[in-house]
Amino acid sequence: MRSDKQVRITAQLIRAPADEHLWAQSYEGDVRDTLALQKKVARAIAEQIRIKLTPQEKAVLENVKVVSPEAHENYLKDDTFGISEPPMA
Repeated sequence: MRSDKQVRITAQLIRAPADEHLWAQSYEGDVRDTLALQKKVARAIAEQIRIKLTPQEKAVLENVKVVSPEAHENYLKDDTFGISEPPMA
């Protein structure tokens, strides 16, 4: 969810066959830090499902970049409405 210059990501883990709630967590931050929040969520989910990350995977999750809010918004709009098309070969 995005509000002005803030973004909130809520993640949930649910055991589908039993519809059992296992874990949930919300993360909030500046919209420019969206990628950092996504990486934090990915790391938390990996910990919850007890997956072992390789050193390379950990390095990717620790490499944080700042995102232009406008560029991210344009990306989401293109992706949501199917406007982006692969380049012609």
